[in-house]
Amino acid sequence: MRYISKNDSNSKTFWGKLKQWRSDKRYDFFDNYRTSLTLIFLILIMIPVGLALSTLLSSHSSNQPGARFNQAQSFGTFGKTATLTKASIDSSQNKILLYFDFSNGNNFANDPMNWNNIKFDFKGDKWLSSNPKTLASFIPTSTNTGVIEVEHVNSGFQDIQVVLKDKQIDPTKVSIASTSSSSQNTITDSDDLSAKFIINRDTPKNAILAKNVTQTDLIIQETNAQIKNLRTLVAKNNDSIKQIAKSNAQLQSDKSILESQKASVTNDTDSQSIDSQINAKQQLINSGIEQRAKIKAEISDQNLKLKKLNSQLNDAKAGKNSVGKVIKF
Repeated sequence: MRYISKNDSNSKTFWGKLKQWRSDKRYDFFDNYRTSLTLIFLILIMIPVGLALSTLLSSHSSNQPGARFNQAQSFGTFGKTATLTKASIDSSQNKILLYFDFSNGNNFANDPMNWNNIKFDFKGDKWLSSNPKTLASFIPTSTNTGVIEVEHVNSGFQDIQVVLKDKQIDPTKVSIASTSSSSQNTITDSDDLSAKFIINRDTPKNAILAKNVTQTDLIIQETNAQIKNLRTLVAKNNDSIKQIAKSNAQLQSDKSILESQKASVTNDTDSQSIDSQINAKQQLINSGIEQRAKIKAEISDQNLKLKKLNSQLNDAKAGKNSVGKVIKF
């Protein structure tokens, strides 16, 4: 015979069932509450962990200050400088073009560079493409300008560093060995004598670049740009000569009026005052004449450059290279 407890009998009644339902309900509430707290805790833990892993495993913008356009950087001990003038990127081709102007530090009309005396180095972060490997090459476009082409660049790169060093040996820096223990008379590379251009991801401007960029195309592009710029300068200088001629004509007219006034003046004080004004006008006329001579000399120099550039342009179109070979690094 089965023994029926008081609880069992109560559980079959309405009030017993209600009590059991409320007990189960209370258990479900606390169980759900504990589950919710556990999920919230896990989410709060996973958010910073996920952010940390995302930072480590994905590329991000470089925190290094990037190179500025049209700001010359010196390298070596002979006054050489390099200036980044333009940067373009074509994400569809994973290609970057960096445009540079170079100078030997001379003020000559033509300041050709010896590209063999410059060491080009290229560095990049771990986000650069490795399959195929990122490649860089220097393409001379004139005797003192060139383009650095960087190929197979991952679109998520952080920064690219281009380092230039002068390989030309400075004889004043070669040491004299006086004892057998003296150091060898060689010159070691120094980062202080190099120029570093940091190209951040946001430095190059988006552009549609030719799929097969050739040195000839870049030479023609650069030469045409220089010719256009020189023609603009020549036109401005010719306009300046016209302005000086007008100014001198006005000054000469003022001077003639003052000389007429002086002829009718009897007071010595007034006469001296007019002489002072006449001399001032003449000094301005002389300054204009000197300035006109300088401008004419500049125009002559610019026309000489134009003649050489046109010859260089014709050579490039004919397939002749007179600016230097491509340097891969």
